[in-house]
Amino acid sequence: MDNQIISLQPRLNPFLFGHQTVEQTFLTSWNSGRMPHAFLLSGPQGIGKATLAFRLARFVLASKREEKTGMNLFGDIEANLEMDCDDPVFKRVASGGHADLMTLERPVDKETNRLKSSIPIESVRTAGDFLR
Repeated sequence: MDNQIISLQPRLNPFLFGHQTVEQTFLTSWNSGRMPHAFLLSGPQGIGKATLAFRLARFVLASKREEKTGMNLFGDIEANLEMDCDDPVFKRVASGGHADLMTLERPVDKETNRLKSSIPIESVRTAGDFLR
């Protein structure tokens, strides 16, 4: 068997390596009930920032579901951000169909068939309606 590198789109990727410190920082904040208003993800292209962002989003969206269903009734401490690919939240996020998640992504330029260098302001303005 030859070694192949499989590249998954960040929203489809259940795997994340090398970000344990960031995950633990997030979980410590989450479990303490004292979340900051934002986490700034920065670094070179290809290190997993988008994959981490989708991983955090799936965790928060699944936790919201658990609050409604009564799971984690006794305040279980979350140990990691892992989620099974068969989980309904994972599937909805992967398909881009979760009603509580909006992503702003660079569109494809129809002339060059490549990603544009920026997100159009019209797309950014739609975020206001989503947040209302």
